[in-house]
Amino acid sequence: VQIKSREDRVDRDGDGRASILDLKTGGSKPKPGDLDRHPQLGVYQLAAVLGAFSRHGMSEPGGASLVQLGKAGGKNDALEQQQGALADDANPRWAHDLVDTVATGMSGPFFQAKVNDGCRTCAARASCPVNDNGGQVC
Repeated sequence: VQIKSREDRVDRDGDGRASILDLKTGGSKPKPGDLDRHPQLGVYQLAAVLGAFSRHGMSEPGGASLVQLGKAGGKNDALEQQQGALADDANPRWAHDLVDTVATGMSGPFFQAKVNDGCRTCAARASCPVNDNGGQVC
Protein backbone atom coordinates (compact mmCIF):
# COMPACT_ATOMS: atom_id res chain seq x y z
CA VAL A 1 0.00 0.00 0.00
CA GLN A 2 1.24 3.47 -0.83
CA ILE A 3 -0.31 6.37 1.04
CA LYS A 4 -0.31 9.68 -0.80
CA SER A 5 -1.64 12.78 0.88
CA ARG A 6 -1.28 16.53 1.05
CA GLU A 7 -1.49 17.98 4.49
CA ASP A 8 -2.48 21.62 4.71
CA ARG A 9 -0.20 22.30 7.66
CA VAL A 10 2.13 20.34 9.94
CA ASP A 11 3.39 21.96 13.14
CA ARG A 12 5.85 20.69 15.73
CA ASP A 13 4.19 20.46 19.14
CA GLY A 14 5.92 21.11 22.48
CA ASP A 15 7.18 17.51 22.57
CA GLY A 16 8.62 17.66 19.04
CA ARG A 17 5.81 15.58 17.54
CA ALA A 18 3.98 16.27 14.29
CA SER A 19 0.64 18.03 14.75
CA ILE A 20 -1.28 17.78 11.48
CA LEU A 21 -3.96 20.31 10.50
CA ASP A 22 -6.44 19.89 7.67
CA LEU A 23 -8.24 23.08 6.64
CA LYS A 24 -11.89 22.60 5.68
CA THR A 25 -13.95 25.13 3.75
CA GLY A 26 -17.18 23.17 3.33
CA GLY A 27 -20.44 23.33 5.19
CA SER A 28 -20.36 19.99 7.01
CA LYS A 29 -18.29 18.77 9.92
CA PRO A 30 -17.96 15.45 11.73
CA LYS A 31 -19.80 14.89 14.98
CA PRO A 32 -17.57 15.25 18.07
CA GLY A 33 -17.96 11.53 18.80
CA ASP A 34 -16.54 10.65 15.38
CA LEU A 35 -13.25 12.53 15.80
CA ASP A 36 -11.36 9.92 17.83
CA ARG A 37 -11.46 7.51 14.90
CA HIS A 38 -11.78 9.99 12.00
CA PRO A 39 -10.21 8.05 9.09
CA GLN A 40 -8.55 10.98 7.30
CA LEU A 41 -6.91 12.31 10.47
CA GLY A 42 -5.87 8.81 11.52
CA VAL A 43 -4.19 8.13 8.19
CA TYR A 44 -2.35 11.47 8.39
CA GLN A 45 -1.02 10.39 11.78
CA LEU A 46 -0.13 6.95 10.43
CA ALA A 47 1.86 8.67 7.68
CA ALA A 48 3.85 10.42 10.41
CA VAL A 49 4.51 7.08 12.14
CA LEU A 50 5.71 5.65 8.81
CA GLY A 51 8.19 8.49 8.31
CA ALA A 52 6.40 11.09 6.20
CA PHE A 53 7.80 13.95 8.29
CA SER A 54 11.04 12.38 9.52
CA ARG A 55 13.13 14.63 7.24
CA HIS A 56 11.80 17.47 9.39
CA GLY A 57 12.69 15.70 12.63
CA MET A 58 9.13 14.58 13.38
CA SER A 59 8.65 10.82 13.40
CA GLU A 60 5.86 10.64 15.97
CA PRO A 61 2.39 12.16 15.63
CA GLY A 62 1.03 14.31 18.42
CA GLY A 63 -2.51 14.46 17.06
CA ALA A 64 -4.38 15.90 14.12
CA SER A 65 -7.09 18.51 13.63
CA LEU A 66 -9.77 19.56 11.23
CA VAL A 67 -9.99 23.35 11.13
CA GLN A 68 -13.42 24.37 9.88
CA LEU A 69 -13.16 27.66 7.99
CA GLY A 70 -16.42 27.55 6.05
CA LYS A 71 -20.04 27.48 7.17
CA ALA A 72 -19.28 24.61 9.56
CA GLY A 73 -16.88 26.82 11.52
CA GLY A 74 -19.35 29.58 12.26
CA LYS A 75 -19.93 33.04 10.89
CA ASN A 76 -16.64 34.70 11.78
CA ASP A 77 -14.60 32.12 13.65
CA ALA A 78 -12.73 28.99 12.71
CA LEU A 79 -13.60 25.80 14.60
CA GLU A 80 -10.81 23.35 15.40
CA GLN A 81 -11.82 19.72 15.90
CA GLN A 82 -9.00 17.68 17.41
CA GLN A 83 -8.05 14.03 17.35
CA GLY A 84 -5.61 12.86 20.02
CA ALA A 85 -2.32 11.16 19.27
CA LEU A 86 -2.54 7.58 17.98
CA ALA A 87 -0.27 6.45 20.82
CA ASP A 88 -2.85 7.66 23.35
CA ASP A 89 -5.71 5.65 21.82
CA ALA A 90 -6.85 2.39 23.45
CA ASN A 91 -5.88 0.72 20.15
CA PRO A 92 -2.95 2.72 18.75
CA ARG A 93 -2.96 0.53 15.61
CA TRP A 94 -6.51 1.38 14.55
CA ALA A 95 -5.40 3.58 11.63
CA HIS A 96 -2.96 0.92 10.43
CA ASP A 97 -5.72 -1.71 10.67
CA LEU A 98 -8.05 0.60 8.71
CA VAL A 99 -5.53 0.97 5.88
CA ASP A 100 -5.03 -2.81 5.82
CA THR A 101 -8.80 -3.38 5.63
CA VAL A 102 -9.23 -0.84 2.82
CA ALA A 103 -6.25 -2.23 0.90
CA THR A 104 -7.64 -5.75 1.16
CA GLY A 105 -11.04 -4.59 -0.04
CA MET A 106 -9.64 -2.57 -2.92
CA SER A 107 -7.45 -5.41 -4.14
CA GLY A 108 -10.40 -7.81 -4.28
CA PRO A 109 -12.61 -8.43 -7.31
CA PHE A 110 -15.72 -6.72 -5.87
CA PHE A 111 -16.76 -3.68 -3.86
CA GLN A 112 -19.84 -4.02 -1.72
CA ALA A 113 -21.67 -0.72 -1.44
CA LYS A 114 -23.00 -0.02 2.04
CA VAL A 115 -25.15 2.81 3.30
CA ASN A 116 -23.19 5.03 5.70
CA ASP A 117 -23.00 8.59 7.04
CA GLY A 118 -21.00 9.71 3.99
CA CYS A 119 -23.77 8.84 1.52
CA ARG A 120 -25.47 12.21 1.94
CA THR A 121 -22.51 14.14 0.52
CA CYS A 122 -20.89 11.46 -1.66
CA ALA A 123 -19.81 12.53 -5.15
CA ALA A 124 -20.51 9.02 -6.51
CA ARG A 125 -24.24 8.93 -5.67
CA ALA A 126 -25.23 8.91 -9.34
CA SER A 127 -23.44 5.62 -9.90
CA CYS A 128 -23.93 3.96 -6.51
CA PRO A 129 -26.26 0.97 -6.24
CA VAL A 130 -27.37 1.84 -2.68
CA ASN A 131 -28.81 5.13 -3.94
CA ASP A 132 -32.32 4.82 -5.40
CA ASN A 133 -31.24 7.03 -8.32
CA GLY A 134 -27.87 5.35 -8.81
CA GLY A 135 -27.25 3.52 -12.05
CA GLN A 136 -24.95 0.74 -13.15
CA VAL A 137 -21.60 1.90 -14.49
CA CYS A 138 -20.46 -1.15 -16.44
